[in-house]
Amino acid sequence: MLEQRLQKIQQYLYQHGHSSVQTLVEYTDSSLATVRRDLEKLEAEGVVIRTHGGAKLAETSNAEIGFRQREHREVKYKRAIAETAYAHLKPDSSIFLDSSTTALQLAKRLRLHPMRLHLTTNSFAAAQELFGVPEISLLFVGGHIRSENLATIGMYAEETLDRLWFDQLFMSANAIHAEHGFTTFDTSEAAMNRKMLSRAAERYMLCDATKFGKIAPHHVAALQVAQHIITDQRIPDHWKQHLANVGVQLEQVSTTHIISHNEAS
Repeated sequence: MLEQRLQKIQQYLYQHGHSSVQTLVEYTDSSLATVRRDLEKLEAEGVVIRTHGGAKLAETSNAEIGFRQREHREVKYKRAIAETAYAHLKPDSSIFLDSSTTALQLAKRLRLHPMRLHLTTNSFAAAQELFGVPEISLLFVGGHIRSENLATIGMYAEETLDRLWFDQLFMSANAIHAEHGFTTFDTSEAAMNRKMLSRAAERYMLCDATKFGKIAPHHVAALQVAQHIITDQRIPDHWKQHLANVGVQLEQVSTTHIISHNEAS
């Protein structure tokens, strides 16, 4: 029960950024004294920072939320983002899908409505989703297995990408910061992401609005490296202007309709 509570607290703080102690009491269905002890433990481990009457996830934390848990968070927005990304696909082109849960939604969309593609991925989940789809020529990148996101990373995976070129890349990031750009929790994953970005002509970041204004320990790339960001309509207004200023094309989606912004053009 302790580990389950600690995981739930981390998950809530990761999603919301900050929480009062009382909200965590209700979210975990625990007593006030229990949650306070849990927060003391997490603070001692460097995972959270306690504030007056609440707590937030430490920016230097390497805490990961399990892939299967993350897959079901913000899912309606991830599906809307994937729908917009699908509209950018071009038959007979070469694309790469990363190991994010949002890219997985694009893989699920492709399984329902396939098109002729040369598709490469380092995601076990995406590869499993697309295995056997006749229109898709599927290449899986081997390497060291990172269990946190069911993906391959490391030297062998990066060397494979050195021999490939993609018309389009669809990937995500753990956090997006105005100054520090795209960041992630794992140094090897950051290196793999940089390699992906260097091997694609068109680069799309698929990120729901909860990723903005946050920072993770390991730098991936500056914002303008992405070229395109697809997110949902909850993104703050100041981010729209900032992305336009650095030359990134922004597309916003909702669960009912798509709002397009070509502010960078």
